[in-house]
Amino acid sequence: MSLWLDGASRSYPPLAGDESADVAVVGAGIAGIATAYFLAAASASVIVLEARGVAEAASGRNAGFLLAGVAENFVAAAHRYGEQGA
Repeated sequence: MSLWLDGASRSYPPLAGDESADVAVVGAGIAGIATAYFLAAASASVIVLEARGVAEAASGRNAGFLLAGVAENFVAAAHRYGEQGA
C-alpha cells in the first residue's frame, strides 16, 4: 500500500446509462485529473473515466514525486558533468 493512498481512497459508482459532457478524460492519474480540473475551471463539462480507482496506478505509487522541466535539468547537468555524469 502506498503511504500517499493510505486512507485517501474514495469509491465512485460505475456509470449507469448514458452520460454526456464536453470532454471525456480517460484516466484518473495525475495527468487526467489535472486535465479535468483545468477544463472544468474553464467551464467545460467533464467526465473522467477510470478502470480502477483514482490514482491507483503509477500516480499513487510514485511517492508524490513529480518533476517539471526534467529535460532542461538534464541539459544543465550534461553541460556541467558531461553526458555520462548526468
